[in-house]
Amino acid sequence: MQRELRQTKGVTALLFDQVCATEQRRRIKRGLASARNTRVFIHPDLCENCGDCTALSNCVAIRPLQTELGRKRHIDQTVCNQDYACLQATCPAMVTVEGASLRKKVGAGLANEALQAAIATVSEPPPWRWNAPYDLVVTGVGGTGIITVGALIVTAAHLEGKSASVLDFMGFAQKGGSVIAFVRLAQSPELLNQARIDTQQADAMIVGDLVVGASPDALQCATRDRTRVAANLHQIPTSAFVSDPDADLHTQGLLDKIRYAIGSDAVASCDVQALSERLLGDTLTANVMLLGFAWQHGLVPVGQAAIMRALELNGVAVSANKLAFGCGRLAAANAGALDKVLGVSSEPSRPNDAAQLDALVQAARQRLVQYQGAALALRYQNFVDRVREAEKAVLPAHAPLELTRQVALNFAKLLACKDEYEVARLYSNGSLERYLHESFDGDYTVHYHLAPEYLVKPRLDGRPQTKRRFGPSARVGFKLLAGSARRARHTAGPVWLVRRASTRARLGRRVRSPDCELVADIEPEQSRHRVAPGRTARPSAWLWRRTRSCCQGHARAGQGDRRGAVRLSRRARALARARHHVLNLPNP
Repeated sequence: MQRELRQTKGVTALLFDQVCATEQRRRIKRGLASARNTRVFIHPDLCENCGDCTALSNCVAIRPLQTELGRKRHIDQTVCNQDYACLQATCPAMVTVEGASLRKKVGAGLANEALQAAIATVSEPPPWRWNAPYDLVVTGVGGTGIITVGALIVTAAHLEGKSASVLDFMGFAQKGGSVIAFVRLAQSPELLNQARIDTQQADAMIVGDLVVGASPDALQCATRDRTRVAANLHQIPTSAFVSDPDADLHTQGLLDKIRYAIGSDAVASCDVQALSERLLGDTLTANVMLLGFAWQHGLVPVGQAAIMRALELNGVAVSANKLAFGCGRLAAANAGALDKVLGVSSEPSRPNDAAQLDALVQAARQRLVQYQGAALALRYQNFVDRVREAEKAVLPAHAPLELTRQVALNFAKLLACKDEYEVARLYSNGSLERYLHESFDGDYTVHYHLAPEYLVKPRLDGRPQTKRRFGPSARVGFKLLAGSARRARHTAGPVWLVRRASTRARLGRRVRSPDCELVADIEPEQSRHRVAPGRTARPSAWLWRRTRSCCQGHARAGQGDRRGAVRLSRRARALARARHHVLNLPNP
């Protein structure tokens, strides 16, 4: 339609009449519209963190998921808009689940009596001594309840007969954009001569998102010896997560920035998203829990009874929000009691670096045996041992073997390419059913969305290939493919000619060729491994980390296309010829 309008002479207009995702969520929440019964789920064992789903949908519900195999992606079902834009990605790890309801996480609803009893033992913070207006900054991202937190505080203040004002600053996107709420409280209205908080005048900050909380717009309101902070440690992806799947979210760095600006003693932190999911089964009440955490630290100068009444007047999930507020108080006052209710024992001693590396290698070997057999696992083990011995020869004794760890993690992923047979194996070995059972309830049906190269024709306009939707009967085909996987990967006969001749299959074999085993050429002479001060060496193990390959998601280097993997292979051979392998070692 847009192309036709572009070719039409004169002025043209295109009206797109549809309820936006945010308004649709509001209507569903208020019972004015019915929720869709189809949800998208990402199989974590298949996900390669390529970033296609985020790049095509730009959805804030797609979050990073840290696993023993590195970073993956998952969908936060409690904030998903269900617009299915992420299904356009060519990734085979995405399935749709029809007729399912969200399952409360393990531990949700945990003996409410025990929780209430633990909360009842928490004493209230000392009341605020009013001698001037109280200025409170609430920061976060749109769609997570930041505006609601500000409104709850103002409503509670009015219920106590105080004067209050709130001024909300929202980014370009109501959902996912930065939000800063200026809340001002006073005993009489004449003390509130403006709604905006002046520079370095904030008495407290409630930081729902560290990126916004550490921004200049928020920190300019804070100052040492006056401002106190309650911060949420949960990582919310930024724009860098869209362009770079391996982007560092800088959680610790952002928290350090806030501590440097205000002082370490004035900052209290808690991962309220994880706590809310653990206690209540979802993340919808996370910011109310953060409000309780801040209130217990004395950052919100209104009474508990007024806040409880404000939650009742809000009229949304009243009992859950009241419990979340109490859990936030308990986390601030007595984290040990909260751990006892959750059944969390004292943290076990952490194994040393050598034991962690051995466990990583052993787990990778088991996966490679399941993937193709003992021969591939032995190849992997021998190569890792060679790298370990070479790195030990150039590093001081007992130094962490970071290069070996990178090789152990990423070379295993490079060898176990997620071709059609591996996709079929992971869809038929019962792992998907276990993950779905942890997330959903009900009698649901699973549909698979795939775009294998030999079944889907390329589009002439250059847009991504249209995926085909397969029903539950596809499991029969998955089992057949998985059963013939090992023989198919070795034979070049006519039965498997189609698969072996496909462009992506040939590219995957090229990337996994011995040319990529560059680190084996590391020599023990330290003089050959020094780099200039301040520069970071990038051995091929780090290049492997940026390669992602599967039967339909391209063998990829970072966010590049299939040519990126070819460039990686060419660079590997060039480095092998030049023996240009360096380690970032300190001067002796």
